[in-house]
Amino acid sequence: KGCGLHLLRRFIVVCLFAMVCRIPAHAQVVVYPGFEREDYHIRLLTQALSYFPEKHYELRPFNADLPKVREFELMAENKGLDVMIGTATRERVSRYQAVHFPTLKGLNGLRIPLVHKDNADLFATITTMAQLRPLLVGQFHLWSDTKILKHNGLNVVAGTSYEGLYHMLEKKRIDYFPRSVVEIEWNLQQHNMMDIVMDAHVLIQYPSEFCYFVRQGNDALANDILNGLERARQDGNFDKLFNEFYGRVIQSTRIAHRRVFHLDNPILSEHTPVHRPELWLNPPKTSTVGLVHKNRPE
Repeated sequence: KGCGLHLLRRFIVVCLFAMVCRIPAHAQVVVYPGFEREDYHIRLLTQALSYFPEKHYELRPFNADLPKVREFELMAENKGLDVMIGTATRERVSRYQAVHFPTLKGLNGLRIPLVHKDNADLFATITTMAQLRPLLVGQFHLWSDTKILKHNGLNVVAGTSYEGLYHMLEKKRIDYFPRSVVEIEWNLQQHNMMDIVMDAHVLIQYPSEFCYFVRQGNDALANDILNGLERARQDGNFDKLFNEFYGRVIQSTRIAHRRVFHLDNPILSEHTPVHRPELWLNPPKTSTVGLVHKNRPE
């Protein structure tokens, strides 16, 4: 009996030792917002930091649901958050350290109009900005997109409720509601009981960079994220992950076959790498308000 107890104790000690050995003594914990998840940006961040195994990076969720503005503030104050994901506006880049690599390849700046099903061909003959500007476009009043569309002279109807915009469209109080390529199919699925459809003719494009942010001065993490993303792009792992998440929607929305209205983005950070076409799905054109390009004959 005593021998058995001794062996059991030795077994427990060995197991505990093995567990301790598997935990890096100097793990660098990187806390991201929200709860544990396996979405695109968490997978991509994990991939980028995996190029530095000697640093033992470990991603952990913040495990709280807070407004995005508050999460950015906590990151800046070094109060539990290490990294954020968002659009690189001039104001945001001035307050936080941006990792200038467009993780969505500009997809968030590619917008397809939602229209009433009675007006499914509203954009079939819209080929100039002069024809586009009089149409009533719905946007949420606090979105940065509202500023962009107004800057380009579009006739914006600013709503105070996100869901209210869908009801305004169904009641034909607005002509269209542009949504990003990333989310438009999900938006339609959420509102499949409404008389709303996806336009089949045009694409509204403005340069927009979705990227990672860290607090000012956290150069080591910023540099590792950037260098990891660049290495993933070079060895093909970035494109592989991007296509896993967005390849199907790029094909199903037929963005390569649409008439493109290129808009200027007045709030785009001057540090956004628009000069590197290899980082974008459709290389953005700046200062081209109203330039219409037809990707392919219909």
